[in-house]
Amino acid sequence: VQKFLKGEQKVLLLLGPAGNGKSFFSQVLAESLWQQYQPGTGVIPLYISLPTVKNPSQELLSETFKRMGLSEEEIVNLKSREVVFILDGYDELPHYTQLFKQNAFHDFKGKIIVTCRTEALPSSDLFVPIVNGKPKKSLLKEIHLAPFSSSQMDHFIQKCIDLGNTEW
Repeated sequence: VQKFLKGEQKVLLLLGPAGNGKSFFSQVLAESLWQQYQPGTGVIPLYISLPTVKNPSQELLSETFKRMGLSEEEIVNLKSREVVFILDGYDELPHYTQLFKQNAFHDFKGKIIVTCRTEALPSSDLFVPIVNGKPKKSLLKEIHLAPFSSSQMDHFIQKCIDLGNTEW
């Protein structure tokens, strides 16, 4: 993911089976990017749980910014900054759509990370960035997350316990 954030590609599609940790990973990534944030120069991560947005096909950004309490001036300022939109749960939307064009993501600098269950993905073409009115597949990166083995799961749970991350 760090390689993607520093590279030329604009959209990262994180795919994996249900229960594979895509949402958890996305939340941890957003938190980690906030911890690395440097005021005025750093990447701004915006985690958005797609199923919580009423009209994601048309009003994903406006609804999110309203929920965050951002003023028009703050939104204009955000457009000039490096933003990483972390869009979690695409597969949980009632209708699959090309979110980027309808929501004017092209008005923002930065990157987009989308999570989706592999088995629910109709086509990765829905995530291809549009540049000058044309799809540009070279700007899309796909990563397929492999499920944890039993020993990896045990190690992960122990690490959570050791770190005090036991809200469950």
